[in-house]
Formats: sequence, C-alpha cells, structure tokens
Amino acid sequence: MYAALWTLAYAMLSFVEQAARESSDPAFQGVLMLGLAAGRFGLWILPGFTGNAWWADSLTARGHELVITVDAATADAAVAQAIKTIGSEDVERLMAQMESAEPGRVDVKHPPAPPS
Repeated sequence: MYAALWTLAYAMLSFVEQAARESSDPAFQGVLMLGLAAGRFGLWILPGFTGNAWWADSLTARGHELVITVDAATADAAVAQAIKTIGSEDVERLMAQMESAEPGRVDVKHPPAPPS
C-alpha cells in the first residue's frame, strides 16, 4: 500500500514540476518550484521517522506477533535484556523456532506471560 501511495505522490510532484516549467509567470513558477522542493524533501525524510512503524505493521500483517520490545544498543544487548525480562527458557524456545523456521518467518502464537 505504501508503495502505491509513494508512486502516486511522485506522480503528483511530476505534474507540479511540469506545470512549473510551462508557466510563463516567474513568481508562480518560483512558488511551484519551492513547493516541489518541499514535497520531495518530505518524501525523502518521511521514512526516517516512520520506517520502523511501517516495518512493524508489515510483520504484523504477515502473521507475526510482538512478544517483547526492548531498547538496546546492540543485538546481543537486546537478547540479554529479553532473557532477563521474559526468562531464558522462553527466549531459547523462540530462538529454536527461528532456527527451524523457513527463512524470515517465525510465528509466535502464544507469547510468554510476563514474569511475576
């Protein structure tokens, strides 16, 4: 869906660019070119602010479930924090699922309960 919206946005900006190039009024042309630059900059920077949310939505739409969210500087630190939070048995079970699953797919249908 995002790809279709992205394509539509670029197509609209192309029409704005064409209108600006064909305009005989320099002031109108300048306004359109500024709008064009702002639009292209917005399309360029938007994934930096929303890309992770788009990726998470994509994974959820494909049947993956969020088990835990951790903030960590490295992948190893994230695994260590997950082990500390949900228990090593559950993390080991999830890691085993990841190793035995088809590439890129791990289904967690019953996430572990948080520790009491």
